[in-house]
Amino acid sequence: MIERNTVRSATVSASLFSGFLDYADQQGLQRARILERTGVREAALMDPDSRIPLSAYIDMLDFAKTALGDPALIVRFAQDIAMSRISIVALIMESAPDMGEAFRQMQRYGRLALHLKEQDPGGGMELDIRDGRLFMVDRRMSSRLYPDLVEMDFIRLTCGPRRFLAQSHVLSVSFMHPEPPHARVCEDVFQCPVSFGAPQNALELHPEVANWPVAQNDGYVHGVLKERADTLMDALTTAPTIRAALEAELLGVLHTGEVSSETIAGRLGYTRQTLFRKLRAEGTSFRKVLAELRREVAMDYLDQTGSSVKETAYLVGFSEPAAFSRWFRRSTGLSPKQYQAHTRSERNGNALED
Repeated sequence: MIERNTVRSATVSASLFSGFLDYADQQGLQRARILERTGVREAALMDPDSRIPLSAYIDMLDFAKTALGDPALIVRFAQDIAMSRISIVALIMESAPDMGEAFRQMQRYGRLALHLKEQDPGGGMELDIRDGRLFMVDRRMSSRLYPDLVEMDFIRLTCGPRRFLAQSHVLSVSFMHPEPPHARVCEDVFQCPVSFGAPQNALELHPEVANWPVAQNDGYVHGVLKERADTLMDALTTAPTIRAALEAELLGVLHTGEVSSETIAGRLGYTRQTLFRKLRAEGTSFRKVLAELRREVAMDYLDQTGSSVKETAYLVGFSEPAAFSRWFRRSTGLSPKQYQAHTRSERNGNALED
């Protein structure tokens, strides 16, 4: 599926990952358990500007909510921990002279927090004026796929400016995903009408908010922060992750079944040990990347192309359909045919709703 393929190689900043890791640890979930679950090593978090796979970040969020038995954990985190404590993007926004410029800086540097390897086909965070009302619409694909991310960002965009604005700047909030168990907590945090199952993810803003002053830091600090952010942006757009390079190489040979780590490492210009070390630094492993890629490609074939189980098995490197079916069930919890029936039912349900 195009959406999953686009997001697969996405990354988040190590500072963003560490921010939630520290918070979950404070709530009683041991740091070591989270790192073991996600496969991220402490060494990968030493540089706050290094990159961590988005998949590891999402895995951490899901694991923490389940382990702590708190569906609203992400909401509480976004409310309790100011984004300026864990991201240069928020520091730049708070250095802007007014809210209009703060939003422009967010649009420019937002990828430092969450970055897709390719340009997001869904769009970005965009201002939209309709019938005299001002909306900030989140069209990012990652937000549509992962409701926790859009809830987290909207809460930060709401709670952060409350520290220095004289009046409320968010008038209403709408989410595309269905109402979650923690909907009441969201309403308490936003302190304005909140709707779920809406046509788009959007914050309705005060129509005059762009002119409201911000400037929490002086001009010199603003310049220093922008210079650093520009450097990071250049590195982000010119240096693909090792994971992304590995996935691109694997995609070309996945159907052959010839996916030995030594052979693939050689094609990438590394020794096997060097490739493993670089992947560990990004919080992942050869085996994990291969398994996730194979699962996603199999799901694409079964769902999007309608390939048979036998065809899909060969296309992702299995010589026996039965072995593929057993592996697919272990990976997804469903047999290939059950998965096809499930996705077909979802599409039919969405068509009826439309």
